[in-house]
Amino acid sequence: MKHTIILAALLSLVAGAAFLLSARAMANAESLLGYGTVLALLGVAALVGASLAHTANNLANDWRDYHDGLDRPGYPRADYSPHPIASGAMTSRSLLIAIGILTALAALLGGFAMVVRGEALLGAFAIAGLLLSWGYTDPPLRLKRRGLGELSAFVVWGPLMGGGTYLAATGTLDAVAL
Repeated sequence: MKHTIILAALLSLVAGAAFLLSARAMANAESLLGYGTVLALLGVAALVGASLAHTANNLANDWRDYHDGLDRPGYPRADYSPHPIASGAMTSRSLLIAIGILTALAALLGGFAMVVRGEALLGAFAIAGLLLSWGYTDPPLRLKRRGLGELSAFVVWGPLMGGGTYLAATGTLDAVAL
């Protein structure tokens, strides 16, 4: 039960921050440009896409850590965060399928926002986020094993996600969003 509460709290924190940033972006875009429905759709696509990408990234980290022998039944992290494979909730194969589906959905939503907005920088943000997320645990970068994991997480889930969501909704970048 406590795992579910902690997980829900963390997801609520991420979703809440992304929602507030998206709302700010859409309010600014509406007042500046006057066509709020399309902008709201782009903001929602970016928000949902970023949330799906974040979920896929966390699951990919769990998959890698399990296969590298870091996350096993009885591992201390299991006291505060259930591991999908170690807890028996999923098989390695089903987790990889879930990661693939979530990543594909995130890419579709991000691609939609990029095409409709006509902003190639959104693609650059997405590619940079994907590379840093992948490099967080996977070879050859393995950033978290080199003491750079938290920095990469900050860049991906801070300026890239926040700035990308803001850019999708407004067509501009804002220092606060970054």
